[in-house]
Order: sequence, then structure tokens, then C-alpha cells
Amino acid sequence: MLVPTDLGQIITEVIEQFAVQAERKELTVRWQAPQNPAVLADTTQVKRVLGNLLHNAIKFTPAGGSIR
Repeated sequence: MLVPTDLGQIITEVIEQFAVQAERKELTVRWQAPQNPAVLADTTQVKRVLGNLLHNAIKFTPAGGSIR
């Protein structure tokens, strides 16, 4: 179900969810978007997609690298 969603909040939650894995590899994770990016979204699915993307980025980024 699509609901008005603060995309920034979802991104922040996903980054926090993977913080330990990123920290183990000494990775810097940063994101930049317009302030308060509101969208209509299925929050569960967006979190799943962003989580998969971040997991893969952590997995394939060399230690000490940066993910943006």
C-alpha cells in the first residue's frame, strides 16, 4: 500500500540497520538528498530494496572505502 513517506527517514533507518557491518569494514556511509524528500511508497518494500542495495555495497566495497 502506498502511503506518504519521508524517504530520508527510511534511508536513515536502513543505514542504522547496517551500521555494524559497515563499521567492521571501516566503511563510511553517507547519503545526500533534498531536505524532507516526501514520496508515496510502500515503506516495507522500499526498506527491503534499500537494504539489499546497502548490503551489496558493504559486501563489495573494499575495507576503508566510502559508500554514497
